[in-house]
Amino acid sequence: MPLFRVQLGGRGHWLHTAEDLDRFRAEEQARLGRDLVVAEAEPGATVTGASGAADGEAANFAVQELHEVRSINRGLVKLKEMGLSGKDLVPLERVAGREPAVRYQLEHGDRQEPLTQLRDLPAKIRQLGERGMTVTRFKGLGEMNPDQLWETTLDPKARTLMQVKLEDVLKADEMFRVLMGEKVEPRRDFIQKHALEVKEIDYHGA
Repeated sequence: MPLFRVQLGGRGHWLHTAEDLDRFRAEEQARLGRDLVVAEAEPGATVTGASGAADGEAANFAVQELHEVRSINRGLVKLKEMGLSGKDLVPLERVAGREPAVRYQLEHGDRQEPLTQLRDLPAKIRQLGERGMTVTRFKGLGEMNPDQLWETTLDPKARTLMQVKLEDVLKADEMFRVLMGEKVEPRRDFIQKHALEVKEIDYHGA
């Protein structure tokens, strides 16, 4: 899947690699006879480009990098290694109002679960794994029963201790107030500003 979306002269272009982007820019500069000023495009933004620029005026060249596509491409490579493709992630189209054919069967013991697409597989497996189980969530340690608190947090055989150092107490306090305070706007602004800088996220702990 393409990693870059480029807007030039009111038209959109999709490019797969950074090399494709550099090549496209060089070709357009040669065609237009002027330098292209690179700007970061906002999602959904429309940029008026070189077609409306006067001679000698730099043309707008808006580039939007689709960061999430990198992980999607890695997943598609793994699917290919298993003899599958991206088409297996979407259901077949309905023809003449008929339901699409069942392409996969999830077998568990004597049970068979029909699947029209591979995206249904994780949810189905989770449902099978949770049968007979009761999932309980707590807002804090103080809500747990003693045996649950020991099993999940205090047992030395299972717990993980991490040392936390505060290099700047005031800055840490300010960050705590932004992320844990009652005001929603500062927290939302912080998340939007730094969302693409995140390297690791604990989805299970969220």
